[in-house]
Amino acid sequence: MKNCMKCIVIAIGLAVGVGAASGQSLNEDLKLRASDGTDRDLFGNSVAIDNGIVAVGAFMGRVGGLTTGAAYLFDAATGKELFKLRAQDRANNDRFGWGIAIEDDIVAVGAAFNDDHDSDSGSVHLFDATTGLQRFKLTASDAYGTQKFGYSIAIDNGIVAVGTAPSNGLNGSTGAAYLFDATTGEELFKLTPSDGAIHGRFGFSIAIDNGIVAVGSMYDDERAGSIYLFDVTTGKEIKKLIASDRMSYDHLGRSVAIDDGIVVAGASGADLDELRVGAAYIFDASTGMELFKLTAGDGLRDDAFGSSVAIQNGRVVVGEHMGDEAGVNSGAAYLFDATTGEQLAKLTPSDGVSLERFGSTIGFDDGVIVVGENRLDGSERHLGSAYLFDVGCRVDMNNDFALNFYDVSAFFGLFLAGDLAVDFDGDGDLNFGDVSIFIADFSKGCPFVN
Repeated sequence: MKNCMKCIVIAIGLAVGVGAASGQSLNEDLKLRASDGTDRDLFGNSVAIDNGIVAVGAFMGRVGGLTTGAAYLFDAATGKELFKLRAQDRANNDRFGWGIAIEDDIVAVGAAFNDDHDSDSGSVHLFDATTGLQRFKLTASDAYGTQKFGYSIAIDNGIVAVGTAPSNGLNGSTGAAYLFDATTGEELFKLTPSDGAIHGRFGFSIAIDNGIVAVGSMYDDERAGSIYLFDVTTGKEIKKLIASDRMSYDHLGRSVAIDDGIVVAGASGADLDELRVGAAYIFDASTGMELFKLTAGDGLRDDAFGSSVAIQNGRVVVGEHMGDEAGVNSGAAYLFDATTGEQLAKLTPSDGVSLERFGSTIGFDDGVIVVGENRLDGSERHLGSAYLFDVGCRVDMNNDFALNFYDVSAFFGLFLAGDLAVDFDGDGDLNFGDVSIFIADFSKGCPFVN
């Protein structure tokens, strides 16, 4: 054991390589499909991942002969389907699975076209991820027809954030977002923009992290789009984020994500050299300062880059579901370094085809990216799929995309505790072989890790 400890200490001084050139292309590690999928389910129209569980929506899924929509949970490590989620009071054309989010043991599924409070008022259902059982059904306290409550959803620290997307500003609505207690189902705050106008589509996208809610308003300011930040504890607006080079029809806020004080927002109509290829913008949540504008290295007109975004520990993933990598509108996704704006890799499915729209939705957690596509597969059926890409690194023990003393310390602690999570040679025992592999991998470095 002492010799092993010395080996670990030696690893601290080893140099770490930096990988992944911008031209690198990656294919998936796993492909997820519903066990009972049928034509036109549109499985993959929403995706989320947390703590090793992948949640996937299929808003046209069949239940009991009705097109109510459904959602599925999978094991991220194996791809095994765990549960099929259904609303207790499901009805035809509710589009349950339109939006989805997961944190710890809570799954939130939006049914944006539910008719509880008149046509398309919408609802959100909370489930236990460990049992697949429904906990609560959420609706807005001031619900009305066409509100589409549940169009967007996010969860963090026991708070569920829900966005709406009212049709054409009906009922004089600019859109809204709502915060709920995930434990009790109680509505906490209704969020509205201080300068919002009718048709702004405030609530089209939503994200929440560490006490801040980010809400997209993609039609704001002649459809240039904007992002509003709110304080979770008070419901008060903090800042409004806009692109420094904004133009009409950029659609900033088509997608939004936030992590550790960094906001990334997609603008799927943004211009680049007078071509609407799309872009994504990175902002500092505390100052509102724009840090980077991200674009695809091989972007083309109408690719819709920025149609989906996700961020974790300084890495950003951006989807362009209209890209033509494997045929017309086959789609793609791109991985970036949020601290430099550098493109690290391009993600594509190994079986991509025209009209697949890969990159329509994205989730990111613990070094695993899940990318949804909800259109055609190889047999030209609208089944949909979700693809998993592991961009982590086994010696990046805390999944912070950096190799340093903390990873060595974590390995050391697990090794001494006899935890087979660091049985790198897979022989069922912890010994010098595992330490040797750790040292070699640490010294070599990993792609996408600083």
